[in-house]
Amino acid sequence: MKDHHDKAVSQPGVFDRAVSAIKAAKAKGFTVNVNATIFDGHAAEDIAKFLDFTTELGVGVSMSPGYAYERAPDQEHFLNRTKTKKLFRNVFALGKGKRWNFLHTGLFLDFLAAIRNTNARRGVCRHATFLAGKSPAICSARAIPRRSGN
Repeated sequence: MKDHHDKAVSQPGVFDRAVSAIKAAKAKGFTVNVNATIFDGHAAEDIAKFLDFTTELGVGVSMSPGYAYERAPDQEHFLNRTKTKKLFRNVFALGKGKRWNFLHTGLFLDFLAAIRNTNARRGVCRHATFLAGKSPAICSARAIPRRSGN
């Protein structure tokens, strides 16, 4: 984690300073959340270890794949949709039974791994994620009943 992080920000020692600051903020009663952008080349096992570490620290996690954008100087390390799906399916399989504290909806997590079942009947929302076991029902626009005259 430390090596990946410090290389990504091009500054050695930043990971250790960040962890120290997180612990200090938690000790003073603050709620702390972290954000992680995942790029191509990260192994699912490394991401799972990072998520285990965030659980130990007691912080919430926002995670997103690094998607390509035109002006980025490094175009080689972005994730495409196929790689994103495979990577996050592997990460979530490693996390089965764990209580990682994601700040995302179950819908977004399902999107990452392309596991969302859209076979909802009209007016009925079916949504489940194997990560937390409990997630709010989220309706797609197609699953919401239409009123006449609209």
